[in-house]
Formats: sequence, C-alpha cells, structure tokens
Amino acid sequence: LDVEVPPREVEPALGKAVVESALTACASVAGVHVRFGAEVVEFSVAASNKGDAVRHLRDRTGATGILFVGDDATDEDAFAALAPADVGIKVGGGHSSARHRISGVAEVAEVFGVMAALRREWVAGRRLTRLERCSLLSDQRTLR
Repeated sequence: LDVEVPPREVEPALGKAVVESALTACASVAGVHVRFGAEVVEFSVAASNKGDAVRHLRDRTGATGILFVGDDATDEDAFAALAPADVGIKVGGGHSSARHRISGVAEVAEVFGVMAALRREWVAGRRLTRLERCSLLSDQRTLR
C-alpha cells in the first residue's frame, strides 16, 4: 500500500515509514478496520465510525442538540448523522456535507467563544438551582 500523506507534525519521510510500518503490523490482522483521512490513519477493532458514535452518544445522553466540528474526511460520517436541529461545521476546504464552514483553527476558538457566551446568557435568563444546592441527584436511572 502506497502512503501518500504522512502524519501531521512529523518529517514526511519518517511519517511515511511509521504509517507503512503500522499498516504492515495492524492492517493484516483479522478484525482490524482501517480508514484513511487527511494526514490520519485510523485503526479500530469495531466496524464503526464517527457517525455511529454521534448516534450512540445522542441515544445514551438524550442530547437534543449536537455541535460537531471537524476537519477530516473521517468526520463526514458524523456530519451525515446530524439531525436537522444539530450544527455541523467543516473546518477548511474540500467537499463536505456539513451545513457550515469555517477556514481554520482560529475560527474554531471563536465559535466556541460564541457558544460559551450564548450558554451563559441562556443560563442567566433561567432561575436554575445551583447543582451544589441539590440534595438528590438523578439521571432517571441512578440516584446519588
């Protein structure tokens, strides 16, 4: 297998050698799944992807909205798993099914800053009991 894109933050020749070594050692093992992204190689022992993870986390937590930010081809499964009320943001260029796009990492920080400000504003408008004042905590499955 010819590796065209070495891992991030590594001298290209060394990165290519490491990826080829990992592919030789892992990709031929029965049950190991390999996925290639932009400067990323993912190995897993479960046939799953980031879209499966988004669906699982939504079901497990009861999330009513998801913000997913990604910059890699392997993030496309997550973008495809988002519901209409969710927000998917593609970082950088290239084809994407994400409904929103920003140019780089600096803008990711800006998005998170805006989200934090909106959350603070929303919380300030509610009369919420501070968590440390609660005498009983429950996730409707367990008590603490």
